[in-house]
Amino acid sequence: MIEQLRKLESFDIVKHEVILNHQNVFMMFLSSLTSTISITSIIEGFLFSENQDPLCFFNGSSEKIEDYSKAVFLLMSGQCLVCIQDEVYALETRAYPNRGIENPNIEKSIRGSHDSFSENILFNVGLIRRRIRSENLRIELTQEGQMTQNDIAICHMKDKADQNLLKDIQKRMEINQSIEINNERNLIEVLYGKTLNPYPHVRYSERPDICAIHLL
Repeated sequence: MIEQLRKLESFDIVKHEVILNHQNVFMMFLSSLTSTISITSIIEGFLFSENQDPLCFFNGSSEKIEDYSKAVFLLMSGQCLVCIQDEVYALETRAYPNRGIENPNIEKSIRGSHDSFSENILFNVGLIRRRIRSENLRIELTQEGQMTQNDIAICHMKDKADQNLLKDIQKRMEINQSIEINNERNLIEVLYGKTLNPYPHVRYSERPDICAIHLL
C-alpha cells in the first residue's frame, strides 16, 4: 500500500521523509487542505518521541489504516498519512479554505454554496479538492512567461480527460513560453490565437462547484 501511495502525483501533494529511531518515516499530505501548524506539531512529536517506544503522535486524533482506498480518501480530505515500516496512520490535520461569504460576480447563486475563487492559486485548488476527493484528480502547476513567471494550474481527471487534448494544451504552452502571461485573456490568446470565430473557445467561471462538475 505504501508503494501505491508514493506513486500519487499532484503539485499540492507534499511528500516528506524523516529518520526516527534509525528508520525512515514517510509523510504525505495536501498543502491545499492541511494545517501547517498541525504538520509542525507532528514533526515536533517525532523529535520528542525519538527515544520512546511505542511511538506517540502528539497532535491528537490518529487512526491506523489498512485499506488503500480509505487511505486515499483521508489524504484527499486533508489528513496527513504517516507511513512507518508497513503501517500507515492517518492524522487529523484538516484546514479547509474559507473566507467571508462572497458571491461570485459572474455567476450568481441563489441556493447552495456561495464561495468563489480568489487570487490565491493554492486556495483555489483547495476549493476544488473539497469537492472532488479522488486520486484521479491531477493538478499540474507550471510557470509561464520569461519575466512574469505566473503560476498556471492545469486540472484534469486522469480517468476521464481526453489525453490527446491534454497533450495538445501542454504542447501549446511549451511553444509559447516566450510570451508573457498577465491575465486569463492573454492566456487564451496564447493557446488558441486570435480568430474571427464568434463562438467562445473557453468558459470562464468563478465558482469551484461549476469547475468540479466540468472536471467530472
